[in-house]
Amino acid sequence: MNKILIIEDDNSIQKLLSSLFKVQGFEISQAYSMDDAIKVVSNEGYDIALVDVMLGDGSGFDFAKDYLNKLDIPYIFLTAVDDVYDKIEAINMGADDYIEKPFEPLEVLARVNMVLRRKVNSKKELICIGNVEVDMKGYKVISDGLEIDLTNKEFGLLKYFIENKSRVLTRENILENVWGYDYYGNTRTVDMHVKELRKKLQLDCIKTVYKSGYRME
Repeated sequence: MNKILIIEDDNSIQKLLSSLFKVQGFEISQAYSMDDAIKVVSNEGYDIALVDVMLGDGSGFDFAKDYLNKLDIPYIFLTAVDDVYDKIEAINMGADDYIEKPFEPLEVLARVNMVLRRKVNSKKELICIGNVEVDMKGYKVISDGLEIDLTNKEFGLLKYFIENKSRVLTRENILENVWGYDYYGNTRTVDMHVKELRKKLQLDCIKTVYKSGYRME
């Protein structure tokens, strides 16, 4: 269950957001002021926070700088002020998003879920290629919820392409970095493995570059 801290001094907005996230299965903590937020923020391991920029007793920006950044809690600002400089400041301090009031509740939910997915993916080092997910740490490749069975060399080849996306890689480059400098096979080995990798991934993202090698787009 995800834990969300909602810092908002407008009772109607607080009630609306709390009800929305509670229905979605979130564990809710409410704070109506800077003082409330300071009291609760360190007591729970929050997955994300929604922060009103203009609180009655202080600035949401200051709270984010002093507490959320230090606790490494992702946060989204809520504000009634349409000011480009505020948006720039929010981005520079590390905010994950910035939503202007009035807003659609379902949009807030969608943006919160997006930040949470990004948080999970960053921990896993998850790379998405079309409908294929590559867990770089877990050495797993998932397509439509099913794991694709890759050999060690096939995964190493895929990993090398991902790490060098958009670059043209010669067959010799690939042999040296995936098979090792002491490999005595020929470049046809690369072609065979690329062909098999394309077949298993069912994606046309590994392009053949005429008389050069391959490139992942």
